[in-house]
Amino acid sequence: MMHHVLESREYKLLLEFSHFDANPTLELANSFWDQRIKPTIEGRLGKRGRNSRAEEWFATAEVKSVRFWDTSACLLTRCNYALRERVSNRKEGSRKQQREITLKLRMPDMFVVAATSLRGAQGAKIAFEEDIAPLEVADQSYPTSKVAISTPRSIRSRFSLSISIKGVASEPSTLSYAAALFPTLLTNLEARGALASRSNQLQHGPAIQEHVFKGAKVRLASGTTGEFALTIWHFAPPEPVRGVAEISFKCGFENGTMPGAAAQRAFDLFIGLQEDLGNGLDLQHPSKTELALPLGCRGE
Repeated sequence: MMHHVLESREYKLLLEFSHFDANPTLELANSFWDQRIKPTIEGRLGKRGRNSRAEEWFATAEVKSVRFWDTSACLLTRCNYALRERVSNRKEGSRKQQREITLKLRMPDMFVVAATSLRGAQGAKIAFEEDIAPLEVADQSYPTSKVAISTPRSIRSRFSLSISIKGVASEPSTLSYAAALFPTLLTNLEARGALASRSNQLQHGPAIQEHVFKGAKVRLASGTTGEFALTIWHFAPPEPVRGVAEISFKCGFENGTMPGAAAQRAFDLFIGLQEDLGNGLDLQHPSKTELALPLGCRGE
């Protein structure tokens, strides 16, 4: 029996980072929206009567510091978990500065993820979502490109169950501390055959400055809107990769389902973005998270 009901799905595309290598400004974000995203929305989906289905613009970015944590043996990564720390980018020591720790399980099997028990401290927020990316195929031209998108274009799904706790006092530097925040973590790891010890130290991946622009929307159907986000990560030196950028749109569900007309338009839009963005897509990296993990856990 499934314990969790699917709340939303998010369609994600990595972008060629050279277009976003400069300081991420609101002008840059909205220029990308007007020139690269709105034309695909209007060209692929048409209008709602006389109105464009593309609505609003991006607002000023939320800026945070981000790090991912794992053991030296990549225990979490090997079990399909990710442990993320986000800190609001305000003056250190400020009362308004807030650390959020998120534990996420992500796998292709919806039923395995839905049946997993995740618990956290009081006030923890749980989300069960579907992540949609382009369907990838074997790339014969490697190492020129690490990722090849299928022809014809299609999608692949992974399902994520995440639990977030805000106001955490300190960084998650040990598995013991992570287990105190998320009491079912060790049991879940052991159920997947991992020999987890509370004494395991955790190490973090590269320091990341994250800019997230939100506010732009696509009207998919009456009552169903896709909320766009442009996410830009800059990695601190000496990381060989300067950063990564992603455009995504997220659709909320009612009672675990999405209306057929809205789902069809979301699919058509995602296929259209894959085709229209063309060489504006990042074909070097399969995901943001893989780049953010501790060095030995990146699958390189």
